[in-house]
Amino acid sequence: MNTTFNTRVSCYKIAMKAATACILFCVAFAAIAAGPPRKIAFMRGDHIWVANIDGTAEKKLVGGGEPVLSPDGTRIAFDSTPRSAYEQTAKGAPDPKTQIAVLDIASGKVTILKDIPTDRCLYLAWSPDGKWIAFQSRRGSPAWISDLAVVKEDGTGFSIIKKGEEPLKYAFNQPCWARDGRSIFCHDTKNIYRLGLDGVVLGQWKVDKIVPVDYMTSTGRIDVSPDGTRLLLTVDYQKSSDAPPPSLWSFDLTTQSAVRLNTPKKLWIQEGCWLDNKNILFVTGSPDDSAGAIYRMSIDGTNLKRLIKNAGVASVSSGD
Repeated sequence: MNTTFNTRVSCYKIAMKAATACILFCVAFAAIAAGPPRKIAFMRGDHIWVANIDGTAEKKLVGGGEPVLSPDGTRIAFDSTPRSAYEQTAKGAPDPKTQIAVLDIASGKVTILKDIPTDRCLYLAWSPDGKWIAFQSRRGSPAWISDLAVVKEDGTGFSIIKKGEEPLKYAFNQPCWARDGRSIFCHDTKNIYRLGLDGVVLGQWKVDKIVPVDYMTSTGRIDVSPDGTRLLLTVDYQKSSDAPPPSLWSFDLTTQSAVRLNTPKKLWIQEGCWLDNKNILFVTGSPDDSAGAIYRMSIDGTNLKRLIKNAGVASVSSGD
């Protein structure tokens, strides 16, 4: 009797240990599969900040500007020159250097990519695998000619994908990687291009045929939807108007049609980016470029919510 009872107790204990181990394994696997929590990087004054994807847990990180989160949310590529330095150019000061820096968020280590053969690096964009940064590389001051270049996150591997032919020809404003990492979108204010990594033009669309404007400005952002089928365009110039209300448009690469998103007319749109295939983030401001806020909205215009006050230039980590 006792032998049978003890045997049953032992079997029960073994089964419970096995079940506990299985549960712990499943929890650990689920945590790995879910990946790190998504983040938002943004500017506030002369500093770069980071917050949770819902706008909570804001944290000041480092001085600089134009932050771009890596897909995995562990690093931020940014311009090492604070925004206030650019304000001095209006008073006659020379244009400041715009060097690429990479911040490791966990350690706080900042690496300046000093071996790039130019000190005019603009419009940074991470590749989907987080190994490369595409950017506009300028040369030939004061009549700038722009090249489309890439560099590895550690500063090695610098390469020019395509050279600009003359000022404003191609220009390579606001580069953004296709989701497969094999091509890059950019614009020269009047045309949007899709360029292969060998510099070949894979696609070209005239801006005035997509949206009812003559051109985009150089700061008009392009962002590719997570499924790779649409471009989110920040259009900050409208025909026959010097100070229009900027707008966001979704351009379908398959149907070649564009739809204006229903953002509130009272909000001055500075730029937008995809959060997922059905939702976006956008940054507001004002005609005098004062600080705005970061909002979340569904692409059908519903579920509008302000996430972060007094913020600009937002980017998000990947939800993959």
